[in-house]
Amino acid sequence: KFTPPKKAPLDFGYWVAHSDDDEPPPGAHFLKDDLSHIPLLNNNAYGLVLPDTTIAEGKIIYHDKLADVVVMRKVWFHDAENHVIKLAADTDYCIALSNSNNAKDQDLHLKKCKKNKTDQWTYDASTQQIKLKANTKRCIVKASKGNKKVKAQLKACSSSGGTTDQWGIKKPTSNAKKQISNAGQIPWKWDNKYCMAAKAEPKTKDINIIFKKYAGNNKDKWHYNTKHYTINNNKYPSIVMRVSGDVKAGTAIKTAAKKYDSKDQWVFDSTNFLIKLKSNTKFCMTKAKQGTTEGVNIVLGECGKGSTKEKWGIEETFTMKSASITDIKIMNPTHDAWKMKFGSSQFEPIRIKYKLGSNVYYLYYIFAAPSGTTSAKCKASVTCGHMEKWFYINGSKSDKTKGKDGKAIGVAKREWIKFPLKVSFTKSKKGKYTIRLDCNKCSS
Repeated sequence: KFTPPKKAPLDFGYWVAHSDDDEPPPGAHFLKDDLSHIPLLNNNAYGLVLPDTTIAEGKIIYHDKLADVVVMRKVWFHDAENHVIKLAADTDYCIALSNSNNAKDQDLHLKKCKKNKTDQWTYDASTQQIKLKANTKRCIVKASKGNKKVKAQLKACSSSGGTTDQWGIKKPTSNAKKQISNAGQIPWKWDNKYCMAAKAEPKTKDINIIFKKYAGNNKDKWHYNTKHYTINNNKYPSIVMRVSGDVKAGTAIKTAAKKYDSKDQWVFDSTNFLIKLKSNTKFCMTKAKQGTTEGVNIVLGECGKGSTKEKWGIEETFTMKSASITDIKIMNPTHDAWKMKFGSSQFEPIRIKYKLGSNVYYLYYIFAAPSGTTSAKCKASVTCGHMEKWFYINGSKSDKTKGKDGKAIGVAKREWIKFPLKVSFTKSKKGKYTIRLDCNKCSS
């Protein structure tokens, strides 16, 4: 545990390392025996603070904006033994009532710690309210709604917690449903025939998590525990996926008994289709090697460096029903367009503008292999890509100028989709293509 200094200079910004448990997310959270922000649950950017750098009896406690870097006047130390909340900058001072009548609404002040009915608090985890220990019908409440500087006051607790009296870290939306199927498959985003799974029946610890074709057996089926952030086996729910050693690139992911600690808790990034280690979100689950070879271990890797190896998620389905298709081009200079570079290869895909309601996507379809390779070789290589399959570019879904600057687009940015717009084409003896988009059967 971090022990704060008796006195520390206010506004001396530095990071504070926190221990990990089953609470979200990595970093500070309320009521640990260490330094913490006390954030408003409704908006974690705001929390309880001392308004300036002066430490004195009677200073009013406010709800105001927190800092990305820990600032001592905005950070507190929970003394669990004595039930007081101390100012990190000077732990002689605590959050206290401005007068002794706890039945009366009143401001909260900074006062010398007395450890009595005026400054002792309890945290109700079920409602996420900070209640006065001497009168648990009274809570710490921000004076009014909205994202602004207002006083923190003692008021009646709302029945089950509300926007002005709930404090603590807001749980992130897991979005695991976009990355784990209803059946329990954790599919490889580049090709959903493959998944991550246990190498053997996951009854015990220390079984490697590997890359393989999905078979729908006990080794393949997992689910996400949104309360504890663990990936549990469906058949053996006490078994989870866990980092088997040091948190560094290359460390294998293996089965283990659940501990709810820094090595078995994960968060899902459904925007980029990553599975991140909760205690250090710089690291993600990734295949140890590129390609489609089965049996390759799943390991930790630095997020953003694994290309298609680190992407896990369910292939999206786009419908033609109620959608419009316009702006059809072959990405070639003769069609008032440009060739597109993915990785080290140049392509001339079909491009269409897809609009469904307010959503606009530019969708692409590779029908011909790039120069220097064949269709068969391109299909077999994740750095080249699927042939005759639609995709959009992650992060640039509505950018009609993407690739115009000639810069290479990361191969993992291509999000392959299920889309019923059929493409047929023929190639003449002179190498010219005739292409047809057939929407006659595109009704779903």
